[in-house]
Amino acid sequence: MPTLPEIKSLHYHAEKVIEIALGLRDPDDPPALQNVEQLVTRLVRQSHRRSLLVQASFGAVPVPDGLAALQQLQTELSPVNARTTVLFTREAIVGEESAQWVLRLAARGATVRLYGAALPTMAIVDGKVALVAVAGGTQLTSVYEPVAIQAMQTLHAAIWDSAVPLAEVSEVDMSWTEDPMTRRVLDMLGSGRTDEVAARELNLSVRTYRRYVAGLMARVDARSRFHAGIRVARLGLDQI
Repeated sequence: MPTLPEIKSLHYHAEKVIEIALGLRDPDDPPALQNVEQLVTRLVRQSHRRSLLVQASFGAVPVPDGLAALQQLQTELSPVNARTTVLFTREAIVGEESAQWVLRLAARGATVRLYGAALPTMAIVDGKVALVAVAGGTQLTSVYEPVAIQAMQTLHAAIWDSAVPLAEVSEVDMSWTEDPMTRRVLDMLGSGRTDEVAARELNLSVRTYRRYVAGLMARVDARSRFHAGIRVARLGLDQI
């Protein structure tokens, strides 16, 4: 499983390759927004005639107005022919409206995973074309350059391996609002301290500390403390 620094490095590399690709674009090309809208319409139509492979990720949900075409693509793709893998940050399933959209995508056949850190907003189709958020995540543009596409696919695959399947995330994960003591117990759980040492530092009895730990394990549906630590990190709950 890739580490967070490795994923950040891949993200940085992909951004730079995309910048270079866009910098080489012919200034006489049609406006990017018009290009994107036409491309989305064409891809949706194609998905009803043939199979498409779509690898997508959303860095922000609800989706900003300037990225609406990307949401349209995900919503209107044929559930029969499109094989779609979609990444969301865990914040995407906190709000009721955005959570319902995520669940609808999954119900239509998309394979969805949640990631606990920042995500790029992009969609790669058949490894040949991509829609990418630019201008601070407020606009979409299309990218066709093979090197840039490959960098985005590598990034998507690395994040995918580190993300948590939507089916594994319980409702309680979607509303991770902790009191200060639970937050401190979570920190202790990841520090490797013994129960006795952790309880003493938190001014708790060992029995009370263990009750907090048991509650945390139940919330993240973990089989062991080690498993709990992995799930907390993968969901990004240790960054809240």
